[in-house]
Amino acid sequence: LDRDIEALAGSPAAQGPDLEVRGLLRVLYGNASDTNGNLFPGVDDISGFAVERAQVEVEGSVEDYGFRIQLEAAGGVAALLDAYGTWRINDHVRYSMGNFRSPFLWESLLDDGSRVLILRTDAGELFYGRDVGAMLDGSYDRFHWAVAAQNGGDGLGDDNAITGRVGLAVLGQGVGMQARGAGAGKGAGLGSKAGEYRTAGGCDWE
Repeated sequence: LDRDIEALAGSPAAQGPDLEVRGLLRVLYGNASDTNGNLFPGVDDISGFAVERAQVEVEGSVEDYGFRIQLEAAGGVAALLDAYGTWRINDHVRYSMGNFRSPFLWESLLDDGSRVLILRTDAGELFYGRDVGAMLDGSYDRFHWAVAAQNGGDGLGDDNAITGRVGLAVLGQGVGMQARGAGAGKGAGLGSKAGEYRTAGGCDWE
């Protein structure tokens, strides 16, 4: 009987489902004059409030499988942002499919609640959008990488957007494979990264 109890105590417990629901509400007040319409077309002077983010996200996992769904309602109507599933192939490689951000710019991959500054740069905002496709990403120690194939600018046309990204954490333990994909998440650190985004019509970014 003692041996049976020890065997049960030493056996790994089955991992149950993990579900997390989060929200983000960000309200801004702005006051500026002589903007020449750079902030809002046709408006030179601004003074007022705006709901900049109103997001709800649901994230869950069961053993090696997971999903993430994120909605944005700041414009008054809920719009789908993230909607993808993941399969952790092993401790170092993960496969994702659905609607997600291209693994290109680190700034674009950061969640809105993890940003230090309120606004992104123009390049960061450009690649903050989502696209449908599939991605492989992984990490080993301080090294992380990601490669994705998505629909690109022509939608369901035959020219896909291909993105590749590699990174090396110089300070800290590295970002690993965060649930949000492509090594982006809430972890802080200093690293060196490089990426390339290539789509139809000769639109290449490095």
